[in-house]
Amino acid sequence: GPVHYEFVSGQADYSQRTQLYAKLKDFSTVVVDVHDMNKYIAKDFGVSKQTRLLVEELKKAGKNVILVLFGNPYGAKFFGTEDGVVLAYEDDSFSNQAAAEAIFGGIAYSGKMPVTANPMLVAGQGLKLDKKMRPCFGFPEEVGMDSKTLERIDSLANDAIKTGSTPGCAVLVMRGNKIVYDKSFGRTEYNGAGIATHPFETVYDLASVTKISATTMAVMRLVHEGKIKLDESIAAYLPEFRETNKAQILVRNLLLHNTGLQAWLPFYTETYDSANPKVISPKIYQPKPDERFCIPITNDIYMCTDQQDSIWLEIVGSSIKNPGKMVYSDLNMIIMARIIEKASGATLDKYTDSVFYKPMGMNHTFFNPALCGMESVCAPTEMDKNWRKTKVQGYVHDQAAAMLGGVSGHAGLFSNVYDLAKLFYMIKSGGMYGGDRYLDSTQIRQFTSRQINDNRRGLGWDKPEPGNPAASHASKYCSDQTYGHLGFTGICVWIDPAYDLVYIFLSNRTFPSMHNGKLISGGYRGKIMDVAYEAMGLK
Repeated sequence: GPVHYEFVSGQADYSQRTQLYAKLKDFSTVVVDVHDMNKYIAKDFGVSKQTRLLVEELKKAGKNVILVLFGNPYGAKFFGTEDGVVLAYEDDSFSNQAAAEAIFGGIAYSGKMPVTANPMLVAGQGLKLDKKMRPCFGFPEEVGMDSKTLERIDSLANDAIKTGSTPGCAVLVMRGNKIVYDKSFGRTEYNGAGIATHPFETVYDLASVTKISATTMAVMRLVHEGKIKLDESIAAYLPEFRETNKAQILVRNLLLHNTGLQAWLPFYTETYDSANPKVISPKIYQPKPDERFCIPITNDIYMCTDQQDSIWLEIVGSSIKNPGKMVYSDLNMIIMARIIEKASGATLDKYTDSVFYKPMGMNHTFFNPALCGMESVCAPTEMDKNWRKTKVQGYVHDQAAAMLGGVSGHAGLFSNVYDLAKLFYMIKSGGMYGGDRYLDSTQIRQFTSRQINDNRRGLGWDKPEPGNPAASHASKYCSDQTYGHLGFTGICVWIDPAYDLVYIFLSNRTFPSMHNGKLISGGYRGKIMDVAYEAMGLK
């Protein structure tokens, strides 16, 4: 869940403590940091009676309490029944960061009580964590990378903004479990408009990175559970395909993009008013929601639910050309999302949120952020002058995904660099995160491997073009094991197991116009990724 910070004085009286407990009522775990300790036994090592009462009262309220002592270990004499006690010894910035990373499993630890503080905390007692369970922040040199080289990312990102390739962007580089570079640049809009970007607070429309961050994650999990079979016909899950030209398509074909389905269908262009082709049809859209018109396209446009049935019928009845040939198609992943819903009993957004995002603490990852009141933190993706006739912000940019209610197998997910770092660290770690297993490592290896010699794709995952990774907007240095995906709005995620690397680039290059191709023609995503490898000494 979300993390909330409160400061309370070591001399806080009952009334002040009661006010604090009211603020903490919705939290199950409380980390109590004790600062301003001292070395004097006569002064109780700086641990006040009020601090002891605070911890006792939190335990009585049923909270999981983790205590962190930034000072003399003898100060632990007043404690010992908490869910965890961390001795940080010093009260400086390094100790504060190390304590946080130890609690959240970002660093391995094997500390032992150096003294006997009381019968519950005796000398030699301690916990040991051999494995790092979560990402943490670190210095490049800790993982064999050069800080000065990584700083060259700044000039490339600033150049992308200066050339009008994107109003702003965020970049994250992680090697092992150490985030060694995380910065944001520019603003959410050009010419001083919008707000300054922030690597944590600014949330981006991931576009097709939804395909790996939601859809493929769900398929990998459901295949392992036996609820989806890769070599089963899609008609086995969706009976409406039984008597069609798609009856023989397998689930595997959807993920390989070799179904022969068209790349996309322009559903939104079919919804203009026949009498006035520049205006959307009032038979399909209304400015206020009701029982029929309840699909939010923007704050002021609500689509009739019947239109979703029309979209699905159009997909079911669509033509097929050259089955077996790789044609990257959004329709494949729209169908895949329907299969996930049938197999799991939950819509894609609810399934991924309950199985992955919430348990992993990905609190800035969601579909339809505008409907959650998160519109203001989202980077806008276009000034849509044709269909929506407004600034698109907090609603998915992709028109088909918007018409499907903002939740689709091909687009719709929003996130920030840190949440994605968690998700792809889990993938890189063979499906483990925070001591819990989310995916099977065998499944991950299968899905992220190249499937067919003349097809660069894995199952749901994209891979660099063999012999020319730069053509895929990946680094020219990346290994053949690399997997990831691009997103139309200016997104890029690549994981390279050979170099233990995760690279994330988020931007809103489509604002104000989706026809702006400068980020692509400038090759910025690949060039910035190149710097990560050069920081490892590759030339």
